Amino acid sequence: MKVLALLPVFALVACNDHQKPPEDVPLGARPGQTAQAAQPATAPGQDIITGTIKIADDLKDKTPAAATLFIVAKAEGGGGPPILVKRVAGVGFPYTFTLASDDVMMQGAPLPEKLTVSARYDQDGDAISKSPGDLTGVVKMAVPKGATGVELMLDQVIAAQ
Repeated sequence: MKVLALLPVFALVACNDHQKPPEDVPLGARPGQTAQAAQPATAPGQDIITGTIKIADDLKDKTPAAATLFIVAKAEGGGGPPILVKRVAGVGFPYTFTLASDDVMMQGAPLPEKLTVSARYDQDGDAISKSPGDLTGVVKMAVPKGATGVELMLDQVIAAQ
């Protein structure tokens, strides 16, 4: 009887033993993935895009008081989920920004070579809501990874629906 009670334990150990990754596979990597492929796309703290955000002259009098600035980079064309996101409260304009590897939404995910960069000066500080009076803008061209001196103009006002 005692032998039969231990049988499921031996079977479990035997079944799981063959699933151990080889010694050269990095922690967190899938079997068959090389050490290089498991590395993050950028090193921690590495700048990806730097630039300046300004408010269009005709909108300076419509600047929300005590707003939060959201800076977002998505894959070229602006589709899909955000790749880089930065939330900054209490900014003045012009505002010098840096999107860095610390701002990546999914650590370890590959970064596209070109990104669409946009910003919203948001009144309620909620990243999801877009309220009438929020200021928005987008860089008109795709921004290459590693770009410096990028200029983004907040030149649109979200209208009441």
